[in-house]
Amino acid sequence: WDFVEADGVYATLGGSHTLDLAEAWSLTLASSVGWMSSGMTGFNYGVNQDAFSDLYATATLAWTVDEVVGLNAGVAWASVLDSELRDAVEEADNATLTFGATVGF
Repeated sequence: WDFVEADGVYATLGGSHTLDLAEAWSLTLASSVGWMSSGMTGFNYGVNQDAFSDLYATATLAWTVDEVVGLNAGVAWASVLDSELRDAVEEADNATLTFGATVGF
């Protein structure tokens, strides 16, 4: 809830599942859907209506190198769902590639 700027609500519901592919390899799939109240859509998009605002999905492939180090690569996709909100933005669909490393102690 944003009481100060937007006087609105953004709520998200999501889930994920990890698949063990082989020793030291896993694939995590995740997605979420977002909903905004009219105050929040008005602040972010200039459109004052309650709406399902966005869909977000990721797929991340992880490799556990050893007990300390891990490497991962993924793709993420985000889309504005509501047609009036889509019209209010320049890019309604976006994809990104991610690469990362983890180090445990």
